[in-house]
Amino acid sequence: MKKLFIFLLLIGMLGVATAASDTYTLRIIIPDAPQFINLINHTHTANTTFEYNLNATDEDGISCFIFNDTSTFDINCSGFIQNTTSLENVEIYWINVTVNDTINTLTSGVFYINITPDYGRPVVRIYNPENQSYFTYYKMDLQLLVGANKEISEWNYNINGTNVTFTPNTTIEELGINDYNLTVYAEDATGNVGNSTVYFRVGYENEKNTYYYLYFFIFALAVTLLIVGWKIEDPIIVIFSGMLFIVMGVIIWTVGYPSLTNELLKKSISFVLWGVGAYLLVIGSNEIIEESDR
Repeated sequence: MKKLFIFLLLIGMLGVATAASDTYTLRIIIPDAPQFINLINHTHTANTTFEYNLNATDEDGISCFIFNDTSTFDINCSGFIQNTTSLENVEIYWINVTVNDTINTLTSGVFYINITPDYGRPVVRIYNPENQSYFTYYKMDLQLLVGANKEISEWNYNINGTNVTFTPNTTIEELGINDYNLTVYAEDATGNVGNSTVYFRVGYENEKNTYYYLYFFIFALAVTLLIVGWKIEDPIIVIFSGMLFIVMGVIIWTVGYPSLTNELLKKSISFVLWGVGAYLLVIGSNEIIEESDR
């Protein structure tokens, strides 16, 4: 019995020694959390739309972005941030944003959006109608195309004394034959008002030919006087020719040219005519001065 006990004891000690010689490793793998790329603070002007794309990176891929509070700003799963209400109040919004990857590892961060006062009036642009003449056989509709450099809470226009509230873009209907003064007003959420004005005419279709004849007559007369004045060396005639070129440029600038809807081209033609007219005025005046000094 004693020998059996000693034998079992030796076997047990051998087993302990064997177990002690083996190495076991317990490995705990913690996945990397997403990292924000462009999480920054922002300063933004009141009464304008806030938009920003927030980005993050993760080896397992980004799943979605989430805000803790979406009462004023919201973010979609792709990271696009925008305001959900009008930014009228001047204050600082602290926002906690969380991003998770495709295996649901989370990272959170905090940033602020500082809303600063808006002191400027809206800058209003009228794209249509333009400062020119439009032609019809009786009445016509014109599109009113406008824009501004900020969010507008209310749009109004006044056409020849009639006030109309509208939502861009709209159509001014049944404009009869007349000269029109159109002023567009834009008011932002803080009460700042900006405006812009255009002058245009709605004329009969056959008036178009009248304008063609008028422009051709003035141009032909100006060229003829220039040639005659140059030939007979009469500076007075040259000056009068220059004045006609200037008058023609003024008419095209203010009234327009039939079928010419490009505002830049219209103004370019006016500048060219003014330049030619001014050059002739200077030449004629210098000639008169030189003759008086002789």
